[in-house]
Amino acid sequence: MGIALPAQNGDFCHFPLLFKLFANIDPQLLFVPNHAGADRFTFLEFAYHFFRRPKGNGAKFSRSAVGDWPCWKELADRIKFSDRPIAHSLLRLESHEADRVAQQSFLVIMRFMGDETLKRHQSFTDCVYELLSLCHVYVPIRDEIYCQILKQVTENRSEKCGESTLRGWRLLSILCAYYECSETFKPFLVKFIGEFAFNARRTFSEIAKISLYNLAQTFRFGGRRLILSAAEVEAIANGKNVRRQLYHLPGGHRRLINTRPVTVAEEIVRALCLEMNIRSVAEQQEFSLCYILHKDNSVHTLLNDEYVLDVCTELETRGDDYLLILTRSVWLHPVRRESDLCTDALFFQLLPNYLAGLPVSLRQDGSATAAALDDMTTLGALLVLSGHRSNPKMCDLLDLIPKNVLNNSNISHERWLQRVYARVKKLNGLDSVCSTTLKARQHFLGKNLANSVSDAAVLAENCVLAVNKFGLRVLSSGTHHILAEFALDEIHEMTKYSVSDMNFFEIRFAPWGKTENQHNAVTVETDLGNEISRLIGHYIFLNNGAAKLC
Repeated sequence: MGIALPAQNGDFCHFPLLFKLFANIDPQLLFVPNHAGADRFTFLEFAYHFFRRPKGNGAKFSRSAVGDWPCWKELADRIKFSDRPIAHSLLRLESHEADRVAQQSFLVIMRFMGDETLKRHQSFTDCVYELLSLCHVYVPIRDEIYCQILKQVTENRSEKCGESTLRGWRLLSILCAYYECSETFKPFLVKFIGEFAFNARRTFSEIAKISLYNLAQTFRFGGRRLILSAAEVEAIANGKNVRRQLYHLPGGHRRLINTRPVTVAEEIVRALCLEMNIRSVAEQQEFSLCYILHKDNSVHTLLNDEYVLDVCTELETRGDDYLLILTRSVWLHPVRRESDLCTDALFFQLLPNYLAGLPVSLRQDGSATAAALDDMTTLGALLVLSGHRSNPKMCDLLDLIPKNVLNNSNISHERWLQRVYARVKKLNGLDSVCSTTLKARQHFLGKNLANSVSDAAVLAENCVLAVNKFGLRVLSSGTHHILAEFALDEIHEMTKYSVSDMNFFEIRFAPWGKTENQHNAVTVETDLGNEISRLIGHYIFLNNGAAKLC
């Protein structure tokens, strides 16, 4: 895979991927059309077509004049470094206000690059914030600001700051992480950066690669949403473009992963799945990156295209303690047994839900069937063999048997312990089945998932809203008896609304054989409308075959 830029012979040139971070970029994101060879899409050509024309000044047109430019030198000088502020915008902007903003942005760039003195009490971080704010408020000015930075890093002979050019490239890498340029300017910008990025002999090749990668991510995911933290700006200004971020897996496993300013959640999901030997893209899509807030133990799921450091910055700005964790949200593929890490992570993810009784369904009178009791005895024994409780006592039953079963069962606690001990002895005699802690956990996962009434559930005041690959189920809060169930393809609409400070989530269904106006509806009073909607949408997306990639 390569990135196509104009080649010397007029055909497409596919540069080798010299930098491993380009491995997942779609080449079309940085595709530059080629119509007339290597001279196309240069910054000089863009300036010829779109820069502000000289007016007055007594300029005389020479024989080398091109269009209404006095000469090529005049045009070439417009795209080179200037040690003085500009009197007007580089581009032909539509209003005096835009021209004023362009002059302001050029001064900000000069200050960040060290070619102009900072204002009183102003820092380099303030310069970055000011420039990003100008781009946010004045969208038409973005191409202008890109052009200003390209100008200032071209033939830079700054006498005021020895690192002027380097600081200019670092500022460009930040801008590329936030804002797209116009489609008109895109091929010119990509070619300019690419000529540095794919030529190892160029002085700023490495920072150009980072800028190009950031730009590709912005074209794909829309750019960072939140302003960088002061620590991020300082790190980038000092050449540190990677943050060693800690990520968790259920069961206490931790991984440090290099996280860039433009890393999105799906990239972290992919990296952690590969750690668990999950290589199928379709299977990877069943996992989600979440953050858990320590203050209330609440779990929040990141969207796949959400920038990880946007989330971190927001939480850290609020002063929230948090951890980032990978969880399996959707259960379509069978549990893998090839990876010890995968088995361990899924075991510890499912265990709390199982002990809370979320996957267990009882009869209307609150009792369990004989078959269900036998299964739960086996699962309790597997938990003992898995190392969860090596020598269970009476007080440990809540760590072996689902809470709702213990509360509704006619079996005494002593009898439960006897049943579990007997099953442990039986399983110990089957060396091939549960000879190790790992195998016991694998069997627990398989048996638990096979009998589960739901893969994920949301508790409401009087019911449980459960979701799995078969559809949506409304369960009674005590026994988890199925009150109603609907297939995923019957879901017509999901809506969140509030009434008198109470939040509601409504799901409307259009069962087969009914007209559009004949809908069933389930309304739940909950503050978790976003999470429910995301989870159902996740199941629908994968269930419809959108992820049939292997």
